[in-house]
Amino acid sequence: MNTRSCLGTLSLAGLLAFLAGCPNPQTYGTPRTLDPGKWQVVVAAEAFGVSADTKVVNPNTGAVTNDRTSYYFPNLPSAGARVGLADRVDFGFGLKNLYSPTLDLKVNFLKTKYFDMSVAPMINYIFVAGGSGSSGGTVQLFYFHVPLLLGINFTENVSLVLTPGFVYGLAVGTGSASNATGSFLGSAPWLRFGGGVNIRVNRKIALQPEITMMKSFSDQTANAMALFFGFGVSFLNQPDYSEDWTGKKAVDD
Repeated sequence: MNTRSCLGTLSLAGLLAFLAGCPNPQTYGTPRTLDPGKWQVVVAAEAFGVSADTKVVNPNTGAVTNDRTSYYFPNLPSAGARVGLADRVDFGFGLKNLYSPTLDLKVNFLKTKYFDMSVAPMINYIFVAGGSGSSGGTVQLFYFHVPLLLGINFTENVSLVLTPGFVYGLAVGTGSASNATGSFLGSAPWLRFGGGVNIRVNRKIALQPEITMMKSFSDQTANAMALFFGFGVSFLNQPDYSEDWTGKKAVDD
């Protein structure tokens, strides 16, 4: 296989890596941050669907056309934790789908009784290796998310959370086939939009069903569109809404 074919294989590997290890964009939280020094643990059950262009070659004419293929999968669960760093700033880390290390920083720059807003830059890292016989390769995927979290607070215990934003994906691959070796560097912008309902059962437990869409506009990712479905549960501590609604700051049990 020549170097060009090797690079084509790596491009396909990048797409397969996306299908097998998606850049999970879910947030499972509100724009409000934890109080400084407070911790929270988050677990989530998840699934996703993805559609992407596939090239179809007519065996009679050799003409190449694009076909749209869709896949739907259950996914491994996600787990992580958050800690309050300062007033209106907290930090999160964990494993998305138990294989993608993830870090994020949330800054709550607008905080009112009925509406909150924050920015929460996040990075997902995914490593994929594969091959057989004399051919093989690795792909490292970096996804830089910049969601804007918008929270509409209906009561002290219920908020609608919207998460518009963008994602920048970077793929770095290396591989070999027969006597050829090659490397691959690709990038693609994505748009993202999601929504969920945060239900604070009490000061220690919150539930958040959430759905997020990501859409690519790059041939390198086969113009993929993905839908992520999840149900998150957070434990230990929750952002405080009590003072807005009751005039008194809640005291932890």
